[in-house]
Amino acid sequence: MKKQWVLYMLLLGFLSLNAQTKKSDAFYFSLEASPLLGNFIGVDLSANYQLKQSVSFSLGLYSSSSIYKHLDDKYRNYGYYFKLGKVFLSKDGNLRFNLAAGVGYNQMHYPIESRKWTETIPFLFWDVTLHHTDITYADLNKVTFIFNPKVELKVSNGFGVSFSALYMTNDVQPVLGAGFGIILGS
Repeated sequence: MKKQWVLYMLLLGFLSLNAQTKKSDAFYFSLEASPLLGNFIGVDLSANYQLKQSVSFSLGLYSSSSIYKHLDDKYRNYGYYFKLGKVFLSKDGNLRFNLAAGVGYNQMHYPIESRKWTETIPFLFWDVTLHHTDITYADLNKVTFIFNPKVELKVSNGFGVSFSALYMTNDVQPVLGAGFGIILGS
């Protein structure tokens, strides 16, 4: 019940905002569920501020996961980021292009080595072969560069959608993808 109450309060707060208006200063939240082309699937939650219809600031969190086919296990990436962007607004204010880049802090957990082995054990009147995989993981904390251009479209007051490309890189794992987001706020 407590979780439902918090959800209702957040929804009422978002409904009091206006999605992508032509205000000179606008504050909005965006929730981006990102099924990505490329090497991971992730979720992004951010608070955004647009200054004088030309500059955007974004502070957010993300989580992503990828399957390494050759190691039979998952790569996990959690982090925080700050992005600064240049906003190009259409004449009617319903469409904007946000060319954003920034830095992030990643906490990464990924497989670095895999060893497969088999074991044969006697069972009743025959032998059973069991297949095992031992996986060694590395945990790293890295600073990451982020490039994230977005096209944002106003659907109605208080609601919009975004389409984005994403490139994140550090010295361990580059991430490339595209996302679809929901924008609540102005």
